[in-house]
Amino acid sequence: MKKFLLAIFWLSSVVTLGQKDLLPIAQNGIWVEGSGSWIIGEFVYNTPTGLAISDTVNVNNTLYLQFSGFGYCTGGIILNDAFLLREDAGKYFYRQSISDEEKLWFDFTLAVGDTILLDHCYPESEEEQVQLTVISVEPVTLGDGSERNKWTLQYSDNQSGYYLLVEEWIEGIGNVRQGWRHPTAQTCIDIGHWLRCYYQDGDWVESFELLAPGADCCMLVGVEDQSIFDFTIYPNPTNSELNILGPNLISTITVSDITGRVVLRIQPNSNHTQVNVEALQSGSYFLMATTRVGNIVVRKFIKD
Repeated sequence: MKKFLLAIFWLSSVVTLGQKDLLPIAQNGIWVEGSGSWIIGEFVYNTPTGLAISDTVNVNNTLYLQFSGFGYCTGGIILNDAFLLREDAGKYFYRQSISDEEKLWFDFTLAVGDTILLDHCYPESEEEQVQLTVISVEPVTLGDGSERNKWTLQYSDNQSGYYLLVEEWIEGIGNVRQGWRHPTAQTCIDIGHWLRCYYQDGDWVESFELLAPGADCCMLVGVEDQSIFDFTIYPNPTNSELNILGPNLISTITVSDITGRVVLRIQPNSNHTQVNVEALQSGSYFLMATTRVGNIVVRKFIKD
């Protein structure tokens, strides 16, 4: 698998919404997704994972962005190829693989009252497609102060008119309620996937479903005992030493850059240690600490 490419292909087609150009999907964006499933009547949360552009792929003389899933919260190792995506005049189309047919992912030129047919994520047991209606298009200010447009759509069943689903799509980011993996979850009635956080250029932009703004994007929501996350790194930013203090014995510390490449690994076997990061280039990094009992915690830090 090729390394993540931060700037290899910019989507060139943009359309205007009023006087504002639509923001394209960013080459250097990272989507942190949550997921889980119902097991014996209890919802079990999985460790959040990342999604980013890893390559470009030519299919029948059409260029697609290759998205791949990777262990954002567990060391940056690429897990799988997720899907292919391309843009054309504000509309985005995807393929689950090179051999699969192209389908509509979303249309960011929709106006209030417009409808759109999107694939259902459970076609075996439900309708293969569902129709959603745009009920609002409005500007939103994200956590980092940036402004984007947000589309809110609603779906109702055709028999009772009861609204079953509300979706929110933000330009340049995607579906914030159902997560980015529409090839596996775009229009879903349950909570199988959702978008937790979005980063761009290594900086946090916004936190979304089931997560307080600014919270650790790798924290497992719904876990009663959060004591394993009560550890501190300081000073942050730093230009030399980084102190790590935790409640449990830390067996391994791994430092990765924003592409997931491991740049440093130590085995302190202590709950209070120092990491020398003086040799690292300036920028944003992720520190992953693994405790003796197997708990994993990730923190972001900046090297001056």
